[in-house]
Amino acid sequence: MNCIKHVTTAPYRPQGNGAAENAVKTIKKVIKRAVHEGKNVTQAINIFLFKYRNCEHASTGVPPAVALLGRRLRGRLDAMRPDVRCAAQQRQAAAAGGTHRDHDLQPGDPVLNRDYTARGEKWAEGKVVCKTGPVSCKVNIGKGIELRRHLDQVIPIKNKNRYSLTRTSQTSREEESQGEDRNGNKTDVVCSDDEGACFEDASGGPTASRTRASAPFSEPIQSPTLTPPGPDASSRALRAFNRNKRNAKI
Repeated sequence: MNCIKHVTTAPYRPQGNGAAENAVKTIKKVIKRAVHEGKNVTQAINIFLFKYRNCEHASTGVPPAVALLGRRLRGRLDAMRPDVRCAAQQRQAAAAGGTHRDHDLQPGDPVLNRDYTARGEKWAEGKVVCKTGPVSCKVNIGKGIELRRHLDQVIPIKNKNRYSLTRTSQTSREEESQGEDRNGNKTDVVCSDDEGACFEDASGGPTASRTRASAPFSEPIQSPTLTPPGPDASSRALRAFNRNKRNAKI
């Protein structure tokens, strides 16, 4: 069974099983030497077996560790060899592309956290609670809710990029669209194109319509003349011309 053939020998004749008896003799020598030198017997046997499994076998020509694991066991001499893993990691880091990640997030730093809820904003404000790994952290978004986020899902508030500026501009426009009078009532604000002048409706009631106050002596705005690109123009120039043409119609 399993390609194993069981061969027996005559009883009371240990010479017939010479390979097993030779292994027992070698182990006995290791134990006697450890007892004579005052060393730990268990540790001495483990060191012997480690070296035995790394040495080539006389019959197979392959170390037992290589036959079982496919590799040699790592010892002290292997630690003296140059570390190939560190060199490979350095080459990978040097050849890696992409944007630089901010690994200097500290607990308490304000950040914009990626919000994946159905009715929430794309980015929600929060604070870093702690770092859970080299490139991940835990963010508190309020109401006792803490979420684990990767550094790609977190934007520090100090970095003003397109995500944070969009959110800030939306909030500022909402605040400018509604004002309050001295009594705390909300009033509508109507801005004109004449040097940013604004007029408030302090009547307290809803306005019938919102109109822009036009300047009395403003000159009509003339749309710029669009020059079609030549036959040798690139596709990028053609797209830009079509986009400007559509905007001019609007």
